[in-house]
Amino acid sequence: MLAQAHLGAYFKQLRLDQNLSRQALAKRLNFSEKTLQRIEAGIVDLKVTQCFALVNYFALTPQNLEPAVAELTPQKVFAKINRTNDYLALAEQFQLLAKTRRLPWLADAALVCQALAAQNTGDQQQAIESAQRFAQHFLQRNHRSELCFHLLTKVAPLLPMTTLTQLAASGIFDEAIQSPALINDALIFQWCWLQQAIANQKLTDLTLTCQMVLQALNAIQTPESQILTRFCKVIQRRLNNQPQHAQRQLSALENAITLLFPEGKARWVITRLQATDHHLMQRLACYRPYRSTAMN
Repeated sequence: MLAQAHLGAYFKQLRLDQNLSRQALAKRLNFSEKTLQRIEAGIVDLKVTQCFALVNYFALTPQNLEPAVAELTPQKVFAKINRTNDYLALAEQFQLLAKTRRLPWLADAALVCQALAAQNTGDQQQAIESAQRFAQHFLQRNHRSELCFHLLTKVAPLLPMTTLTQLAASGIFDEAIQSPALINDALIFQWCWLQQAIANQKLTDLTLTCQMVLQALNAIQTPESQILTRFCKVIQRRLNNQPQHAQRQLSALENAITLLFPEGKARWVITRLQATDHHLMQRLACYRPYRSTAMN
């Protein structure tokens, strides 16, 4: 839990400094004693209302809170997002800390958690809206931290094709490949972009997307980037109505993946590629009867 042990211990010390029993403080705050005990022990996520109640009772300022969250870093924030199952509670914590510490990247993290929480509850529209708000914040930044790129990969599958294309056109690939730590983020984004382009109604968008992804990947030399490069070429063969060439390329790619990765990971990657290729063939089967010639 993000700084939860530090905050809990800090509130407990403040209570003891005022010679208050846990029972007495719980009663004044309208908490149950068990809830306060769990908060102080750092074993539950603080709700915003609970944290505000404690902050107000002890008349804390951002400077007072600083020792309790001194170890907060972007890396720990992202690690917490990857570990949690309760995105809503985490979003509330980030919102509160963003206000008390005036850190914009915590507000970004809260927005991403809101999107993921909405997705988990099946509120797809809210998830997309929150993801798009984060994407707009991302585009408006003159300097984007590694955390911004990491957060973008979390919501990329929720973004519509128009937003993904806007992000790609902003030069984020050029930025990402400057840092080895961000190459994987660039690949995840490109993969999501390709999948959205396949699902999109305009296959001409997929042609352009493949071209832009291939251009971006020229500067990256990793096994994962080579897989994505070769798969883009499979897609191009499909678009140009060359199914035999596409299948041969896909089979060769699957063989290479089998050699590159351990069995479990290789099977997972191949399954994803096969599913995406199958989806593309279904789309083309619906599209081509209305076309007199193959796409160029």
